[in-house]
This record gives sequence, C-alpha cells and structure tokens, in this order.
Amino acid sequence: MSSGFEILTNPAGGGNLKWIPRGAGIYANAVPGGRTADAKILYIARCLYNGIYIPGYVAANNPGVMKYTYAGVELQCSSNYEFLVCE
Repeated sequence: MSSGFEILTNPAGGGNLKWIPRGAGIYANAVPGGRTADAKILYIARCLYNGIYIPGYVAANNPGVMKYTYAGVELQCSSNYEFLVCE
C-alpha cells in the first residue's frame, strides 16, 4: 500500500465539515489540504464539471481560482466552486 496520501476524516467532536460556495476570498474556517513548494497554504475545494464534482485546491495567494486535474490536465475554475469548511 502506498504511503503517499492521507485520508481526511471527521472524528467525533471534530466539528462539522460542509461545502459552501466561494465568496469574496478564503473563509477563515476553510480546511487546509497542503502547501505549495514555497509554503503557501492550499485549501480543499471542489468544482462542478460535466455534472460531477471534481476535487481540487485554492491557493492562499490566488483565492479567486480553484485548480484541479481532469484527464491528466490541470484546469481551473473561477466561478462555480465550493470550499470545504469546518464549523
């Protein structure tokens, strides 16, 4: 089994996770999912593409664009995406 990935879980008492539409910036309670090579935070997001939700990320230094990979190509979504937040 590969050890190159992690699985997000929501243990009891850890807060409620939900998807909310993008706003004017990155929500204070957005869930971080990684970092860039220069240590900028990447937040978990998803975009509706061809009728299915595709997971991706929003970089802290570029909050108006969600990036994702589909069919081996990196694409971006600038309007119809959601952030994963913890309440």
